[in-house]
Amino acid sequence: MLTRENAFVVKEHPGTHFHRIYIFPTQFVHKFDVPYLQNFQGERHAAWRQGSTVTCEKPVYKEKLRLRSYGIPGADDKVYLELKKKYRDVVYKRRISLKLSEAEDYLLRGIRPKKDSQVLREIDYFIAFHKTVPKLYLAYDRIAWYGREDPDFRMTFDSHIRSRRNHLSLSFGDAADELFLRDYWLLEVKAAKAYPLWLVRLMEKLSLYPVSFSKYGTIYKKEVTAGIGRSLAFQKNMEFLEQ
Repeated sequence: MLTRENAFVVKEHPGTHFHRIYIFPTQFVHKFDVPYLQNFQGERHAAWRQGSTVTCEKPVYKEKLRLRSYGIPGADDKVYLELKKKYRDVVYKRRISLKLSEAEDYLLRGIRPKKDSQVLREIDYFIAFHKTVPKLYLAYDRIAWYGREDPDFRMTFDSHIRSRRNHLSLSFGDAADELFLRDYWLLEVKAAKAYPLWLVRLMEKLSLYPVSFSKYGTIYKKEVTAGIGRSLAFQKNMEFLEQ
């Protein structure tokens, strides 16, 4: 995680040899995700089994299904249904594009899209096996850079990470609870080879070191901590009243 100041120092460093990916004129990619996770009845947080709970345990293998949009979509706008798998440090993504109305019909009402594909059959199996349901709305603003000399080298800066547990349709808007009180940026570096020397030196200068971070896992832990805090406060109030 970076403060806003450090994030901008990294982005504007003259030795980066980067140019910005202009996906939107604002230079930001607004990413909105709704993960569809395994459903367990009667347990408040157990529904995160294929997402945050497992992520916190850092397993060798994990997988999740998510519906993603770039911007707030209408019923006829394109969204992406993505099956994401991670084995050790290698990520595999399989996704299809659908209209939002088609995606929600499929995920919420069981109406399968007309256009068949191998990826759709893989998603069919995942949904049938895990009995998936929508669990969280996650949004963040992203600036992406990639290497001019090495197109496989990529850096992304995510800010204003926010989430909500209600109104999970992507069309509802992006109003949600901020994950961090301060203006932090999440930097992710993706490289097929070793990091370039200029980046290593810059990170050393800014005292930036790689850590494992999961948006879903961090939200989950924050919710659990808040729940424990409320439980302790309630217990103390009850003890006071019984005196």
